Amino acid sequence: TEIADVKTEILRTMFTEIADVKTEILRTMFTEILDAREDEHDGTVLVVEDYCGFNIVCHEGRWLGFKQAVGDLDISSLAEADIQRMRNQGNCVTGDSCADVKTEILGYLFNTRKE
Repeated sequence: TEIADVKTEILRTMFTEIADVKTEILRTMFTEILDAREDEHDGTVLVVEDYCGFNIVCHEGRWLGFKQAVGDLDISSLAEADIQRMRNQGNCVTGDSCADVKTEILGYLFNTRKE
């Protein structure tokens, strides 16, 4: 029984450590998104770099994903017509949240691979 107690304690410690690691990973993953929401009225924040070849940004409360192949952009200088043109070319997606932009990116990639 002493060995069983030791094994139980080791397992309890391992699972506690795994839970702590999981919590820290989740906290780190969402920190940038939460920071972007806090700063959403203060310019542009790169929220996710290289999500399936797109960079996801929050620009003045608006969520956008730009193909990395486009290169560096001054998003603040883009007019709505520029963004629409980039969307039509498949170089930009938009959404109401980071998750929406990710969904749009996956949909775009799925549709372009089917063609």
